Amino acid sequence: MTGTNWLVSSAGRRGHLVTILRETADLSGRGSVIAIDASPLSAAGLLADKFEVVPRADDPAFVDHVLDLCDRYSIQHVIPTIDPELPVYANARSRFEERGHQVWVSSPDVVALGRDKWLFHTWLKQHDFVSPLTAQVRALSAAAFAGPVVAKPRDGSSSIGLLRGQSLGELPLDKLTDDYIVQTIVPGYEVTVDFAVGQAGQLLGISARRRLEVRAGEVSKAVTIEHELVRSEIERFAALLPGALGVLNVQLFVDDIAGAVHFIELNPRFGGGYPLSWQAGARFPLALANPTDHPTRRDGRPGVVMLRYDQAVFEEAAFFGDELP
Repeated sequence: MTGTNWLVSSAGRRGHLVTILRETADLSGRGSVIAIDASPLSAAGLLADKFEVVPRADDPAFVDHVLDLCDRYSIQHVIPTIDPELPVYANARSRFEERGHQVWVSSPDVVALGRDKWLFHTWLKQHDFVSPLTAQVRALSAAAFAGPVVAKPRDGSSSIGLLRGQSLGELPLDKLTDDYIVQTIVPGYEVTVDFAVGQAGQLLGISARRRLEVRAGEVSKAVTIEHELVRSEIERFAALLPGALGVLNVQLFVDDIAGAVHFIELNPRFGGGYPLSWQAGARFPLALANPTDHPTRRDGRPGVVMLRYDQAVFEEAAFFGDELP
C-alpha cells in the first residue's frame, strides 16, 4: 500500500470516522483506511478498505498483533477510539514510532486525567480552572453540597452508572462503591470542544459545539458555536496538558450570566461528535497527517447543525463465520 494509510482501532460503530479518514486519505493524495476490532461484527469494519479482527486491548498479544498489521499495511497513522485501549497505546507509543507508525494518543499522564475524574478535578484546581464542587463519596461534607448533585464512577464513560438527585439526600450514598465521586450540578449549558495538538505541542485547531440532545451518553443533536471565553480557556488548557497529542475533547458547562466555564470531563481521543467538527471545517486529520501543508489553525466555524440518525450496513452471513448464532 502507498500514500497516507490510517488504522482505526476498536472501530466498532465509528462508521462516520472511517468515512472521514477515507476522505482524508483521498485529500492527501492516495491511501487506505484499515479498521480493526475484537469483534467481526463491526459496522465500521465493513466500511473500511480492509478489516481485521484482533485480540482485545487487555490481551498481552494485542500490541504485537497491531504492530504486525501496521507493518503489513504500511500504516502511518493509528487512531485509538475507546477509553480502555488508550493506556495500552500510550505506553507502547514508542514501539510504534520506532517502526514508522504514529499513534495519535497523548502521554500516559494525560490518559490518566481522562480516565480518572477525581484526578482530573484535582489537576484542574491546581491550574486555576473552574470545576464543580467535587468530593469522593466516602469523604463528603453534606453541608457543602446544597442543591442538585450528580454521582458518577471515577472511571466511568457514556453516562454509565450516573445518578442525579435534587439534593444529596436523594442519592443512595450507602449503596455506592468507593470509586464514586459526587459533584454539584452547575448552572449553564453543556458545550463539548474538540481540539487537536501536534507533535511539537502546537494547538492545531478548536471546534466547540453546544449539545442540544444526548442519546445513550453520546451527542445526537448539536450546533457549533463561537465563544470567546471558551476559546481562551481551551487554549490555556491545551498548553498546560502534559504531553497532549492528537485529537482530544473536553466537556464543559458554560454559565454566561456568571461568565464562568466549568470543566467537567476530558476525553483524550476522538469524540463521538467529531463528525460535526469535521463538517464545520475543523479537519484535524489533515493537519495531523500533513502539518507542513497546513501550518495555520483549522478551527471549526459556528452555526453548523448536526442531527444524527441511524444507518445500516449489510453483508452476507457467511462473512462472519461462526460469530453468528
